[in-house]
Amino acid sequence: MSFRHATLLAFLVAGVLTLLLLLVPGVVFWLFGLDQTEAATVMVRRCGVLFSGIAILLWGARRAKGATQVVFARGMVVMMGGMAILGLAEFLADRVGPGVFVAMTIETLLAVAYLPYIRRRF
Repeated sequence: MSFRHATLLAFLVAGVLTLLLLLVPGVVFWLFGLDQTEAATVMVRRCGVLFSGIAILLWGARRAKGATQVVFARGMVVMMGGMAILGLAEFLADRVGPGVFVAMTIETLLAVAYLPYIRRRF
């Protein structure tokens, strides 16, 4: 997958997450098998705002070349790979339900899509 296509896909995922977390935060609790509390809902909505910023950064990076491409790719591998590992750890510790595998699958696919771009020389 090209860097541009991976970045556009990541942009779409971040955009959907922005809308989902801000407008329908309960879906996350349902998917992960968690109790929805007021405090947790506040934090989920705050994450929605973070994803909006990530979406904007990804949109701007879709045509990146050289060092910028490498830095974005490294950041995405760390972020998506880290989220997938954290999801697995939380599942194994019985803190989230099997719905976390939906998120982990997307996170792993995005991390793998960026791997070819983390070692490029510029």
